[in-house]
Amino acid sequence: DCLLSRGLGDVYKRQADDFVIKPFATAELMSRIRAVLRRSARQASERWVLGELVIEPRRHAVQRAGLPLELSPREFQLLLELAREPGVVVSKSVLSQRLDPLGEPMDFAAIEVHVSNLRRKIGAELIRTVRGVGYLLQA
Repeated sequence: DCLLSRGLGDVYKRQADDFVIKPFATAELMSRIRAVLRRSARQASERWVLGELVIEPRRHAVQRAGLPLELSPREFQLLLELAREPGVVVSKSVLSQRLDPLGEPMDFAAIEVHVSNLRRKIGAELIRTVRGVGYLLQA
């Protein structure tokens, strides 16, 4: 409510990872900082290895079982979003915002098309649909 009343709701949705409302306990703040640092350290890694899948975000490269895969920029971005937390469901609404953070949220039908294309390229068994919720990358 605090952010929305200040007109910052849209900024939070597009740019913030987390926020703490004052007053807050120092222990809570430190816990949240450690969580953000863990996530950013994982994302800064040069190679993400998820079973047979190897993703190199800085090189925009993906391999499965040692074979390079050709992904469109949108498919690569979608794969990164799912790979940030393998085994965790990412909702369509979150993907919609993250895949087009500066514009209008991406249409759910477009997300489904990109997921279908990505499945075809990396292997359908790696992306599981959780009906009515979203998708998860199985590692």
